[in-house]
Amino acid sequence: MATTVAENLHLHLNDGFSHLLNSLDYFSDASTKSKFTIHSTAYAATRLMPDICAHVEANALHCTISHISSDAIMDNDEDILIYRKADIIFDTKPFYSFSTITEPYISEHVVAICRQDHPRLKNTLTMEEMALENSTFLTVGSDGVKRLQNDINSYFGDREFSFSSSSIIANTAIAEKTNCVSFIPQWFANKFAKSFNIKILECEFQTEPVTMYLTYNKSSLKNNNFIEVLKIINQCKELY
Repeated sequence: MATTVAENLHLHLNDGFSHLLNSLDYFSDASTKSKFTIHSTAYAATRLMPDICAHVEANALHCTISHISSDAIMDNDEDILIYRKADIIFDTKPFYSFSTITEPYISEHVVAICRQDHPRLKNTLTMEEMALENSTFLTVGSDGVKRLQNDINSYFGDREFSFSSSSIIANTAIAEKTNCVSFIPQWFANKFAKSFNIKILECEFQTEPVTMYLTYNKSSLKNNNFIEVLKIINQCKELY
């Protein structure tokens, strides 16, 4: 476990290294960069990247978009930006520092789902019904997701979990083949319900949506191509 001294040292070293990289950016011809890396979960990429890439293509921007799939538990957004592993991050965790810009991007509502031929659940999910079923658990450490999970538990009480994953797609696949109940983003359920042979269950309560954030380095704004990509990303936000 890191000591307070070690944590403070890590913070100061990160700040110093970030200053150094920003200084190097000043001497480089950043305006020529045309390949941009976006770091996000597989779900966020499925949700956001098609529209972004379609608009990049429609606007004939001469750039390449590369996606790196993140791990919701292991990845550190701070290190990803500081060490230039990615230019843009989409995550349910906001990251604030003097060298980055973070802003809310979209909000996602969550619904309960189960397999189409579930032996007990028809079209609704009540507290009494939930007490008889197992659930999947999404192992994501952001405050927004934790708040959502707490809201669900506050309504349904303690649930039995038979499977956990950091992947929304994996939890959905488990719900398709077992009697588990999963809570997944409404957009994903609507789009892939037939593909996964699942159905949405109506609940008597509705949780607050989970916010997904857009984060990037301030120094990237020196890059004209990046500014154009960022404009498209912000235009696409109106589609969601």
